[in-house]
Amino acid sequence: MVLDVDKALAEVQTKSESVIEAETACKWAARAVACARLGQEARFVHYFGEALEHAALVGDFGKTVGEVQAEVMRLIGEQR
Repeated sequence: MVLDVDKALAEVQTKSESVIEAETACKWAARAVACARLGQEARFVHYFGEALEHAALVGDFGKTVGEVQAEVMRLIGEQR
């Protein structure tokens, strides 16, 4: 395992905590959609949960949670 501390240092110095959480939520949400497309239900559930958890940490009274939910469901619906 390699930790890119320099990259993390630059990130925490230039981005707010809420931006970092929103970006992290998007990364987990994209992974969840990828797993859904591959039929990997257990991984989808795990990754979608992670996406919602990070979205909740944005601290915008659920706005980001709703956006993540809607986008994941939209993208999953497109594959059907």
